[in-house]
Amino acid sequence: MLARMGRLQELVGARHPEGVPHWHLSRTAVLPGLRGRGLGGALLRYQLARADEEETAAYLEAGTPRDGALYERCGFRALGAPTALPDGGPEIQPMWRAGLSAPRVH
Repeated sequence: MLARMGRLQELVGARHPEGVPHWHLSRTAVLPGLRGRGLGGALLRYQLARADEEETAAYLEAGTPRDGALYERCGFRALGAPTALPDGGPEIQPMWRAGLSAPRVH
């Protein structure tokens, strides 16, 4: 398990933008019984408002198409192709949201 988590970090970390100031929104979770009520979006919008105050970009990885759709509604765009995880794992989609004065990353 530990080796698999290390491999996940290696694959995802290889796609993380470097040299551009940004917030890395790495972990947000909503309990399964509370999903679909807008809580994840509220948490995300709160963090993005803080990033916007600092005029800073944001980066995250979407683990599901549903997550990706929420992130797109909040201004994120896909950052290249998804990263396929080994052993039949899901695809992780790196996503970027430029800050108010932050450069765009391609």
